Amino acid sequence: MNYSEVNKYTISIKVYKKLLVVLIGLSIIQQMPYIKDYYYGHFRIILYIFFSYLCFIGVTKIKYLVKFPIIRVMLITLVYSVLLTIVSFIIGKNYNSFMTLLIPFGIMLCSIVTHFSELELKKLMIFYSVLVVLLGLASIFYYGNGFNIAKVYAIPMKNQLGPIIGNALIILSYLIFENSKKAEEMIIRFIYLFMLILGFLTLIVIRNRSGIVGCAVVIFIMFLMNYKFKLTLCNLIILEIISIMFLVLQVNGFFDVLWEMIWDSMTLNFDVADLQSLSSGRTDVYVYSIKYISENSLGGNLLNFYGFSHGNVHNYILFTLVRYGLVLSLPLVLFYLYLIKSVFCNLSSKINNVSGVSIWLLSLSIIVSLFEYSYPYGPGVTQIIVWTMIGQFFRSHDEQKTVGDY
Repeated sequence: MNYSEVNKYTISIKVYKKLLVVLIGLSIIQQMPYIKDYYYGHFRIILYIFFSYLCFIGVTKIKYLVKFPIIRVMLITLVYSVLLTIVSFIIGKNYNSFMTLLIPFGIMLCSIVTHFSELELKKLMIFYSVLVVLLGLASIFYYGNGFNIAKVYAIPMKNQLGPIIGNALIILSYLIFENSKKAEEMIIRFIYLFMLILGFLTLIVIRNRSGIVGCAVVIFIMFLMNYKFKLTLCNLIILEIISIMFLVLQVNGFFDVLWEMIWDSMTLNFDVADLQSLSSGRTDVYVYSIKYISENSLGGNLLNFYGFSHGNVHNYILFTLVRYGLVLSLPLVLFYLYLIKSVFCNLSSKINNVSGVSIWLLSLSIIVSLFEYSYPYGPGVTQIIVWTMIGQFFRSHDEQKTVGDY
């Protein structure tokens, strides 16, 4: 390969990488107020066209891709979902489990064939987080009344905004806990903390309750596993600054207001004494679904003429089992369990690169999947940063790096 060919190949790699970053940005911009109301469909078409193009290029690296266990396992699951989708269309059920898996698979494929340096990944995470915080603020002021909690859900498509904001909060927390002793990094961490607080407040106002619970759990575990206080002059100064900030906030009633906001976000317009009311009717549906699964274990709704009559089950496992039964849903459930296994295996080991945030992002998705059936794969491209970082995580842990691959 001569110099001009090498230069041309390098340029194509840069273009591929920049296009992937632009598409990640567009996935956030399409959710912005006004744009979402009038141009959402246009952005969606653009995203699907260019992601298809990137995937097409990525597939040409199939020999490189099949080295990764997650690619092989997900590809097998994807092929099986194609068969399920074909059967469902023949029967007339129109269950499209194929597209549910295809979108995250395509995103991960584009990511895993793209080399990002640690600095580039960090910049991508910051870029994503800034856009998302702006999205959250724009949404609550455009559709709602700022930081006031509405009795009814005032923000449209809150279940799409919720995972996006939740992912940004996990990224910001990861950046805050990042191991660095540089003075300028300490200052930047306070900026991340400010963004984290703003993002969390918007999540509260939007009232994405599963996202609030998921973020609280993941960030708390992240804190326990990453924070080790050492008695140094720098840490003492930081501790003193934080203590003063907390004291000032407490004196001015900030934490009382914050707790009231969280309580209203979780319980307003619900009967706290009634679990069925508090769960938006989920608990009874869970009970009905378990009974339905036991009676239709072979093929669930797919092979049942009458079907499940209690609406969608807001839990990924139960939703899948209701739709396909214990037998036909087995490969889908096994892949879900494979993701859970990956989380536990990697959380127990020390991760020293930026792409390690993917484990925390996936943890959030799995926790929220206990309350929402579209996680950890969707809805739509809302999980784009999760599967992008998963791709980068597995690429960075590949023992057989291939020079020249994207």
